[in-house]
Amino acid sequence: MGKIIVPIKVENAFDLENARLGNIKPSAVRKIEVEGLVDTGSEFLCLDPTIIEQLGLTPRGEASIVTANEKSKAKKFSNAWITVLGRDCPGMVLEIHNPKYKALVGYLILEELHLIIDPKAQKVIYDPK
Repeated sequence: MGKIIVPIKVENAFDLENARLGNIKPSAVRKIEVEGLVDTGSEFLCLDPTIIEQLGLTPRGEASIVTANEKSKAKKFSNAWITVLGRDCPGMVLEIHNPKYKALVGYLILEELHLIIDPKAQKVIYDPK
């Protein structure tokens, strides 16, 4: 199977709530739109540290991770609101340092949003069930 790239939007959930309450303007909500590599070996959404800083996500400790090369730790962040193919959900974010990809979309996000991989078409689709 080849690489599957999907457009994602990530917003600061606190900012969204503050905009809903009228405390800030909707234009002040911190958000990014980026192409993410679908990585079914990852659990969470993984983002580059510069994106996490731009979004102002809340640090939540560390997670143990296993990559193709080693076991290590990754910083965890909360308060992300994630949108993929028009479906959205709250989600945990892990920090990654990957020179090729600024975002990896893990399987928990796909499951939460009822999205699946169509291997023949090499794309993410809505779960027909």
